[in-house]
Amino acid sequence: MDMEKQQTGNVSMTFEDFKILSLSFSMNREFNGSEDVRIIPELSSNFDFLEKQKILRVFLKISQTSKDVPYFFEVEAGGIFKFSDSLPPDIMKNFAGVNCAAIIFPYIRETIADMTRRAGFPPLHLQPVNFAKMYGESIAAEINKKDSSDTVERK
Repeated sequence: MDMEKQQTGNVSMTFEDFKILSLSFSMNREFNGSEDVRIIPELSSNFDFLEKQKILRVFLKISQTSKDVPYFFEVEAGGIFKFSDSLPPDIMKNFAGVNCAAIIFPYIRETIADMTRRAGFPPLHLQPVNFAKMYGESIAAEINKKDSSDTVERK
């Protein structure tokens, strides 16, 4: 399934596959709020790189577990990306957190819209995500965490 190919220097990447790994939806039977509800789901991601096969597996999970909404859901999906060669770990991490996450997000977004519509609600169309900004913020948080732990260790 050769869906998308990108070039990174002399290394090419191909989007090989997308799969829904888990899906759950349930009504919040205790919800008795108004129709005007803001649903702001949580998003998390991770990845692994299979060095021998040059395959990057990227996983995104989007969930809504807040108690003040009419329903709960969790969708976890994965994308498989094939590389022609290995990249340095920091570049691979960046690719996974930004480029690959942005490629598979629309598939999850469509799944959630369809799932909520089939459950009898207006389709939930998630807002676009700026994965570059989100990745930058996570790197900054890692650096701050490392700096604060270094400070504690020095005392």
